[in-house]
Amino acid sequence: YSYANTATLADYTAAVQAGRKPVTGIQQADALQALRDRVVGHLETGHLDLTALFAEAALPAAVAEHIVGRIDHWVAAGLAHRREASVDLTTAGRFWSNNLITELNAALSALLQADTPSSHCPIPRNTAMRSTSTTTSEHRQCLRERLADNQDGILEDLARTEGMPLLEVICCLPESHWTRISGGHFTAVMGELAHWGDLTTMVHTQDLILEFKGPIPEGRLGHGFYNLIGRQGLSGHLRPDHCTDIIFLQRPFMSRDTASVQFFNATGECMFKVFLGRDAERRLRPDQLERFAALAARWREDNEVNS
Repeated sequence: YSYANTATLADYTAAVQAGRKPVTGIQQADALQALRDRVVGHLETGHLDLTALFAEAALPAAVAEHIVGRIDHWVAAGLAHRREASVDLTTAGRFWSNNLITELNAALSALLQADTPSSHCPIPRNTAMRSTSTTTSEHRQCLRERLADNQDGILEDLARTEGMPLLEVICCLPESHWTRISGGHFTAVMGELAHWGDLTTMVHTQDLILEFKGPIPEGRLGHGFYNLIGRQGLSGHLRPDHCTDIIFLQRPFMSRDTASVQFFNATGECMFKVFLGRDAERRLRPDQLERFAALAARWREDNEVNS
């Protein structure tokens, strides 16, 4: 067995003073625990032997294929080098080794029965994506406690691991990091962004991460679309009626401050994101950050008035 202590010092102290154990979750080892320990040990040294891993685990072909696919994704992202069955992490891969270990552990957990405990959280991970309304309050609280200490990392990967929509994961971050407004403001927000200068527009799915660096063009509504009318650079046709929520998000990523406006659909998945630009010293542009804060504050106040 292993267990997780209460995340915050105040809750820990209160539990001890009340005579309770300051424990938020407990995990029972399963038949794959020795294999998980082996994966962690190898990746912490920056090397993984797939032949030995697959032989020791007697993995089904589908799980082995998934693991190889994830490793190929690491290679494409510059996180690892692969020579046949030998995998070596790059410097960036070593930095993100905890996330990579989580991914492999998630694949290995597919071997377990659905009712086998596999997480410190009170519901199993790696279940089918569930809507916001069906995620238990205990699960959300568990994630809030974890994210209270560290907001870094790839939130899309965390969402897949937790079996939660990305929007719900973001809303488990400390509230000081985000402002949520109605997707009904889609055209107004896009109109504002068109005057901010160079930005980074990103689409992030399980299969790809696409980025465009440059200004967002003006747009206009027509035939159910918000049509970007730039002659060069970014162009396209967006469906504003699909946008139910907009998040203004500030958080660290790879130990660097980031700020973005993210647009979400009814399933809680991100349609696309727009990140603020950086100056010559790689700091967030002060002029854009000022506009970002003002826009978030304005709609936050509107939400409070109308609520």
